[in-house]
Amino acid sequence: RNENNSNSRQNRGQKRTFKDTRKMRQERRLKKISGQSYINTKGKLIPEKTLSPLTKCRKMCANLISFEKQKLTFENYWSIKDVSQRETYICSLIDVTNKSTERRRLITSSKNREITAFLSHNYRRE
Repeated sequence: RNENNSNSRQNRGQKRTFKDTRKMRQERRLKKISGQSYINTKGKLIPEKTLSPLTKCRKMCANLISFEKQKLTFENYWSIKDVSQRETYICSLIDVTNKSTERRRLITSSKNREITAFLSHNYRRE
């Protein structure tokens, strides 16, 4: 029985493995961070990040923020390579204020919103 097992293993051969080098992983990581297209570890092509229109926003952001400003923000965001600097960039665009009014309800909700966040461009709330 052991001889049959060893023979079948020899006939099958070794399983092929893709040699993923450190350089390839680093290139993939840099492309992913910069929003460029890359091939993931499974061999699937991931397309580059593109700017999508703000058509379904309930705050009517498409009317408030011009496409040029959207494009500029998109390009600035994806040009930043460091994740913590990206987070800082997004935080710099958001203006946080306290809630202006509160509706009295009979049933208390577990959800308590205490702040309101606005996207600001050029020190102007939009």
